[in-house]
Amino acid sequence: MSDKKRRLRAYPAETQVVCRVNEAGGLFPLSSRLCKRGIKTASLILADCYCLSFTVKTSELSRLLPDICEHCDSVCLGRSYREIFGEHGCTLMKNDALSNLSLH
Repeated sequence: MSDKKRRLRAYPAETQVVCRVNEAGGLFPLSSRLCKRGIKTASLILADCYCLSFTVKTSELSRLLPDICEHCDSVCLGRSYREIFGEHGCTLMKNDALSNLSLH
């Protein structure tokens, strides 16, 4: 019998990401970069700052984080953040935020 222990590595297939940007001008380079990385849909919420919310495959999150961290003030990862910011703010764009913001 082997002494080697087996490890179970389980994680959700998708992760919700909320990028918080303090000024509206910071949304344009962030949305442009996310569009280039293949993110298609995102919503924009105004809750004390601009919150760009989208879902990404968990396996791809590590390659997106450098771009995200470069262009936003803080990042929230997890299921409930989108709902929390949505409750305490107002939704500016429902699903087409990236396509609208990346045009600027």
